[in-house]
Amino acid sequence: MKILILSARDLRGGAARAAYRLHQGLLAAQVDSQMLVQNKLSDCNTVLAPKSKIQRGIAAIKPALDQLPLNLYRHRDRTINIYSSQWLPNNIVAQIEQINPDVINLHWVNGGFVPIEALSKLKQPLVWTLHDMWAFTGGCHYSDTCDRYIHSCGACPQLGSDRDWDLSRWNWRRKAKAWHNLNLTVITPSKWLASCAKSSSLLGNFPVQVVANGIDPQVYQPHDPLFARKVFNLPIDKKLFSLVL
Repeated sequence: MKILILSARDLRGGAARAAYRLHQGLLAAQVDSQMLVQNKLSDCNTVLAPKSKIQRGIAAIKPALDQLPLNLYRHRDRTINIYSSQWLPNNIVAQIEQINPDVINLHWVNGGFVPIEALSKLKQPLVWTLHDMWAFTGGCHYSDTCDRYIHSCGACPQLGSDRDWDLSRWNWRRKAKAWHNLNLTVITPSKWLASCAKSSSLLGNFPVQVVANGIDPQVYQPHDPLFARKVFNLPIDKKLFSLVL
């Protein structure tokens, strides 16, 4: 089986690293896997990316261009550093057709990488590994306390909008049209995100499975807790908590 993993990046960011680890794991299992990315940092020859200086230059400015519609909302929440519309047209579908995979695994595909409308043009079965909420919202990557994605977005609090027909509703409508007949399975790394996806109007009718992000067992292995505490000079008689940001 020929698998193509789509990710905006291969090494920068948690979602990118998770996708890259999966890619390396598939290769180690003798599976025919390739990654198609917008920005490449690795030296892996099975990770495909723009090659010419012009193509790399365009790729570098796409995230900023994708943010341009936000300028219409002067009262938006500026503590939110990303809100994606994925409106930039490109040739991603033609690139995928040339590779001709059997299955496409999407990861974090924002920053101008995969336009919303492109998904409806892909003929292969899609597996979408979610790393945030964007796939089922009107543009935000985390909805905070807002649950408008359950219906059809609009009057988006992150945009500072009180209009039903705003950027979030426009994005939601585009997704509703593009997602309508997809051959799609949704993967989430947590039960919480799976519950959100199932309750959403955009992904609620698709199968949703919880699959934790993979790690390399040759690198990460369980050890005796007492031994680990001694190695890291941690107290032996106290309960410890870790917080990963």
